Amino acid sequence: MGLRVPQVPRNQGSFGLRYEDAVLHAGLIVRAAGAQYDDDLNQLLLGHAVTWDLVAGRAVGKGLEFYAAAENLFDMRYDVGLTPVLTRGAPRSVRAGVRLRLSPGP
Repeated sequence: MGLRVPQVPRNQGSFGLRYEDAVLHAGLIVRAAGAQYDDDLNQLLLGHAVTWDLVAGRAVGKGLEFYAAAENLFDMRYDVGLTPVLTRGAPRSVRAGVRLRLSPGP
């Protein structure tokens, strides 16, 4: 068997759940990627990664919504590059805000 293509895991996948009603919406996404090589000679191995993302929002009036989201919820530390130096994937990121819609959407 030949060398593997760099930066392409042999196995990867994602799974998502979403709940939505007139007032509340929430979503969960889990992404997984198997080990992969960073170089074309298959000498620099990057490990696997599993990240969880969560988003939720609540309508509080016509066109007004409060929301919060977290990416990489469990702060998984994973490598995304080794050449020329070690590069890590994004750490946990959390954001919240208010969304105002001035006109009704489709």
